Amino acid sequence: KVENVRNPAIALPGWPTVKVYGEEIPLSFEALLMGLAEKLSLPGFGPDGFGDGLPYTRPEDFYLKQVADIAFGHKEDGSDSVPEADDEEMRIFMEARRFLPKSFFDVDKWRAAVGNDESLWRKVVYVLNRGGRYQDFAKAYKGDQVANTYGRLINLYQEKTSSAINSM
Repeated sequence: KVENVRNPAIALPGWPTVKVYGEEIPLSFEALLMGLAEKLSLPGFGPDGFGDGLPYTRPEDFYLKQVADIAFGHKEDGSDSVPEADDEEMRIFMEARRFLPKSFFDVDKWRAAVGNDESLWRKVVYVLNRGGRYQDFAKAYKGDQVANTYGRLINLYQEKTSSAINSM
């Protein structure tokens, strides 16, 4: 069993934390939005944000569900899901985060955000360790054309936003 080992002497310099829904989390845009939701008692946030007993009190409650969707795949039966991370991958995942304070990484809270399903948790770790889900290179092309085309026009460069301070 891999333990969540921490060194309290190591801290992330200069990164403040805040309390939202009674929990210390890293200060971020998500923390701001969740803090506003808490103050305004907005639905869809808090201890039952995703339904009875399904909290939305930390950013990972949202983001890790998205990673779980990516890991599960498109088919309803899960037949195109990624493989589970093996014990060595799990060790590497935990080892890479061992120095993070609990406000940044708490393995129990991350597991709970995925649903405490060991198989799905290992699939999430598989995706996170690779920085995403990738198709085999052999399937990337159909002849000389890319296999996965955009369904609509997208603008990768726009003259009017190229020199803007904030393109958003």
